[in-house]
Amino acid sequence: VFSGFLVLTLILFISRSFVSGIRTIEFLAEQVAGGNRAMAFPSGGGKDEIQSIVGEINKIYLSICASEERSRIDNWLLECQKKLNEKIRGELDIIRFAKNSLVTMSDCINAEVGSFYQIINRRLLLVYSNGVEVPKAFSEGEGLLSVVAQSGTLRHYSNERIPSDFPNIRSSL
Repeated sequence: VFSGFLVLTLILFISRSFVSGIRTIEFLAEQVAGGNRAMAFPSGGGKDEIQSIVGEINKIYLSICASEERSRIDNWLLECQKKLNEKIRGELDIIRFAKNSLVTMSDCINAEVGSFYQIINRRLLLVYSNGVEVPKAFSEGEGLLSVVAQSGTLRHYSNERIPSDFPNIRSSL
């Protein structure tokens, strides 16, 4: 009789533990499916099947969050591109083109300042500037902006690669 009671108690304890784990899994799955992106997964540290399933749900959750972030960035880029296309559509003179482009791009990236130059006869000539006073022209090889423009290739310069005699340039991109 005692051994039967002991077995029954053990079965009851195991089943409650198992049901509790299943309820945790159910709750976590409902939260993920419901869009809760501010939840913390329990770290029981155990190596049983329930903890293994919780770990896999956590991996799915992290993958969903990363995918949503990539989609958010892609949507932001597409929206900015759409706004820019609308603002530069049609036959605009160079000043209106520069202003519309610069203002739209500045709004998209939250830039407070920006300048638009045009290359004419190997010189950079200011077309439009927003929020900052800048040189009206750069001769060939004068300043980092001219060096990059004359190279004909798009480059990203970190502060470590900018020569010490050039002014500090930062970008929101």
